[in-house]
Amino acid sequence: MIFFNIPSRINRIRYFARTGLNLLIVIAVFFSLIAIMYGLSIIFPGVIKKFKDANSYVALAAFGIPCCIGFINMIILRIKRLHDLNSKGGWVLLSFIPGVQAFFELALFLTDGTKGDNKFGARPDKATKTEYIIAVIPLFIILLFILYVIGKYTYYRYIA
Repeated sequence: MIFFNIPSRINRIRYFARTGLNLLIVIAVFFSLIAIMYGLSIIFPGVIKKFKDANSYVALAAFGIPCCIGFINMIILRIKRLHDLNSKGGWVLLSFIPGVQAFFELALFLTDGTKGDNKFGARPDKATKTEYIIAVIPLFIILLFILYVIGKYTYYRYIA
């Protein structure tokens, strides 16, 4: 129930760590479902065709449900972070505006929370060493993405 307790507050490091953990869980579930799907296609040869069929709601549910759970969890984490900044959770709607989302996330990561108690509760405890270690995960994923984009661009320039 750590993730789904909305009235509480969450500090920067915990927000960063739980964001990375949330992202890792969604990616792991997504790739696990892909592996299961291809494993089933070896045992039952017609499964892949059925999953690729436009009328297959099973594939949509299998891939959509983990993504929706991760999305809802991210909204809850953002609301908790906004509560730490002594702001209402409604400001989370800014994260749905393209272009504004990056600045909104940056503000959540860089802005220090309210010192002491605020109208949303007591000041959250300091982050543990484990949370500091887990907080590196989003940075690592962002770095991998940047390296992928640079590598892809360089490769296409090379073969052209």
